[in-house]
Amino acid sequence: MPIDAANLSWKGPPLARHEWLARLPAELAELLREMNGCGLFAGGLHIRGLCKEPAWHALQRVWEGEHALHRTYPALRTDDIPFAQ
Repeated sequence: MPIDAANLSWKGPPLARHEWLARLPAELAELLREMNGCGLFAGGLHIRGLCKEPAWHALQRVWEGEHALHRTYPALRTDDIPFAQ
């Protein structure tokens, strides 16, 4: 799933937390191996990555952490993966 470089506005840090890759759908894991998240369309789309910093980019923080989106939004389930916004 290649990212069109013409639309790339920000590239995530090097991949960290490799153990989380096994928990993701194959297509998302493949994308994060290629590019650990990014910003596209001048920030209009943010695909989160597996990292510790920056915290605003860390998928695990909004998936299962203290700030998990399912804690704020009742429509989200604990098994939903909030990989982009």
